[in-house]
Amino acid sequence: MSTPDKSYVLALDQGSQSTRACLFNLQGELLYQSSKPIDTYRFDRHKVEQIAPAIADTLNICLRDVFYDSGVNPHDVVAVGLACERSSVLAWDSASGTALSPILSWQDTRTEAQVAALAEDYEWIYERSGLVCSAHYGASKIAWLLEQGKVNFPPNLCVSPVASYYIHHLLGSGYEPVVDHANALRSQLVDIDSLDWDSELLNTFQVPREVLPDLKPVRFNYGVLHGMSLPLTAVNGDQTAALFANGDIGPDTALVNLGTGGFVLTPSSTRQQIPGLLCSVSDSDETSTSYVCEGTVNGVGSALSWAREHLSMDQEERISLGTYEEGAKLLFMNTVSGLGSPWWKTGIEPYWCDLTGQRVNQPEPCAALAAVFESIAFLVFCNVALMQDSACPIRQIHISGGMSQMDPVCQLLADLSSLPVTRLAESEATARGIAFLAAGRPKDWQRDFGRSFQPQNRDGQAAISQRYQIFLNRLKTIINK
Repeated sequence: MSTPDKSYVLALDQGSQSTRACLFNLQGELLYQSSKPIDTYRFDRHKVEQIAPAIADTLNICLRDVFYDSGVNPHDVVAVGLACERSSVLAWDSASGTALSPILSWQDTRTEAQVAALAEDYEWIYERSGLVCSAHYGASKIAWLLEQGKVNFPPNLCVSPVASYYIHHLLGSGYEPVVDHANALRSQLVDIDSLDWDSELLNTFQVPREVLPDLKPVRFNYGVLHGMSLPLTAVNGDQTAALFANGDIGPDTALVNLGTGGFVLTPSSTRQQIPGLLCSVSDSDETSTSYVCEGTVNGVGSALSWAREHLSMDQEERISLGTYEEGAKLLFMNTVSGLGSPWWKTGIEPYWCDLTGQRVNQPEPCAALAAVFESIAFLVFCNVALMQDSACPIRQIHISGGMSQMDPVCQLLADLSSLPVTRLAESEATARGIAFLAAGRPKDWQRDFGRSFQPQNRDGQAAISQRYQIFLNRLKTIINK
């Protein structure tokens, strides 16, 4: 299909901290963007919610603003892509689009007890869904919502990943509720081989099929945006979309995307399941499916927010003090939002300690923040090393997301892994990735790289490696308590 010279693809990126609308040309150049912050309400260590109508409004506001600011005619947009958080869920009325519950964030773990009660089923659930059984994922949250609202729910009830709700609000009435493969898999109710709702998983979590949306491929003709007639041609999760920021990625490359949480992803044409890691779908259409092996670090941006609160520091101080060279004085046991892969442990309070393991309750701020940055690199490297040990041929690392702008974190990861680390020039990797998919994976998509960090044999390298081993051993000790 030929397109006019002035053609654009629109990316809608709904993340933990903000909603963005980004206009790209068909070679992947970011031309205009609009962004709006969103609120997340953390009531306690387990209960984390968002207000669904408010976030849906930000999608519409960003859509309006990006066209107003750019002067681009919406008729010149040939495709729209939507990326959002995969494990957040809500209950809503699929006829009216009314939210019937708050969004239970991916960070919400209020259903830990319900998940723990399924311990005898963990092995087959992992094999069937590709996910370690965890309260972070959607199944137990969906079951909790159904239990809470079983008396008052309407006939048109839909309990789903948030992507389904956002699709409805973008397209308007007249469409049946749907969700893409990538977001649906994070519900832990989908068979990763058949890519369909699984009757045994549904029965185990006590979720009736009729409250769930229909499943569609990542790249699919979802419909046209209400009032704008723009075609929605791709829906994906935020992290799996980021994998495609620079177009098709080689199987020897790991993408590390560092936002509120952190993710380590390596692509695969076939399903791979490495113990302790996750298997997900990164892309699909009517005839093919691409997979990804995935590691998860929960405490990245969320760890910095936790540290800022506990150190009573403002945003400017937090950024100016962010160098890991001071971290030799302290270690940070980064269990913020729970330990992700390969341990999958929750309920452990984060804390600072010295190299002997002695807790430090009032740490010096600069050293404390440096230890937080270092802990993020340590946790990422744990996952990279596990992938390498399991025959994933990783020869280079691409890094993206807000934390990727911290040079010391990139250099530390290069030194720990002995691999070159290349920062993507465009930090909005999720938006660029979903734009690439929505545009049909164009062959001339520009590869956009920034600074490269090479492993260095420098003074202090042995000390860093030693601290990593102490950090790892300390983590194992507190996990096994």
